[in-house]
Amino acid sequence: MKVAVTGHYSGLGKELFELFPNSIGFDLENGFDIKNLDHLNNIVYQAKDCDVFINNAYNNIGQINLLQLFFDIWRYDSSKTIVTIGSIASDFVNLNYDEFGLYPAHKKALEMSCEILNNTDKNCKVLFFKLDKIVDYKKIANSIKDAIIK
Repeated sequence: MKVAVTGHYSGLGKELFELFPNSIGFDLENGFDIKNLDHLNNIVYQAKDCDVFINNAYNNIGQINLLQLFFDIWRYDSSKTIVTIGSIASDFVNLNYDEFGLYPAHKKALEMSCEILNNTDKNCKVLFFKLDKIVDYKKIANSIKDAIIK
């Protein structure tokens, strides 16, 4: 199984990258910024033949854009899986611009986007994981792997 992972240099992304031996990674550290449209298109180009895309890295609406791009090309392919990593921050969206900025709103939009895509005519799998800030990355990575293989 060939897996693509964003944000693979640290945290959950690193655990997932190491869990799948044939994975390819996209991170700021190796020149991929998901807020840059050219970089997004390059990620899609390099990962389109993968079996799984793990949408882990956050940068404003970059995750939403990647979700849409991969969904558009994999929508009717039952062998493909898109995994998106969300956050419980989406439960705390408010109308005040506080120390969290727009992060909760971005994560809420990401969560809703996954929900909408899961209620759309499609063949690919769209999985969404809503994580707390304090997590055991190794345990979560193994849970994600189990859900992909299922």
